[in-house]
Amino acid sequence: MTEVALIVSALFVGIIIGMTGIGGGSLMTPLLILVFKISPPVAVATDLFFAGVTKLVGTVEYTRKKLVDWKISSFMWLGSIPASLATVAIIPENGEFVVTIQKVLSFALLLTGTVIFLRPKISRWVHNRKNILKYRSILLVLFGALLGVLVTLSSVGAGALGLAVLAVLFPERRMTELVGVDLAHTVILSFVAGLGHLAVDHVNFQLLGLLLIGSLPGVWLGSRLNWRLNERWIAAVLLLVGGWLAYATCLR
Repeated sequence: MTEVALIVSALFVGIIIGMTGIGGGSLMTPLLILVFKISPPVAVATDLFFAGVTKLVGTVEYTRKKLVDWKISSFMWLGSIPASLATVAIIPENGEFVVTIQKVLSFALLLTGTVIFLRPKISRWVHNRKNILKYRSILLVLFGALLGVLVTLSSVGAGALGLAVLAVLFPERRMTELVGVDLAHTVILSFVAGLGHLAVDHVNFQLLGLLLIGSLPGVWLGSRLNWRLNERWIAAVLLLVGGWLAYATCLR
């Protein structure tokens, strides 16, 4: 019964990913921890591979359509990959940092939800200070480093938060181009962070298989639906789940 519930949940998350590009870590990881009671390190590690595989398909398609600006992705990797490797290096093999992971996860969810919700205001603030855009390369590296830490410890942020920040920094780009950049960056970062967790035996491949059985057809279906979710609804869900997880952490 639990296996069926996992597949159905992954199908639902896959549909959300297909419709919005958001949900790989933001929805799946909290669901695994809060509903299915999966250990936070295992949930995060398994979800990193889950996100990497599901978004690899999208990256190939966007690359085929020449919608990936590898220069932008490269600047983000300059920050995210070293930060991820440094974070992986401090992951203890005894798993004593469960509470730390839950705290980082709740913070990442709350931060992502807030940035998505306030994106129009943040965009206006940045555009009124156009000199900030002169330093986009540096900002990309710094933001990449932040994502490297957040994603390695929580699997959250590379998709939803990454796309929101890219939209602020590159208002002149089409959203399809920014999605391509975000997908390319997310895939590499997810696999790097996932391999780090694999080294300390946090990945559950049986769980990963069940998630992919549900998510892959879900992504296909979601990408073909005409209905599109308002991103403010997504932000509200992330804030709610982040608050719920923060409360649950405080009760430990």
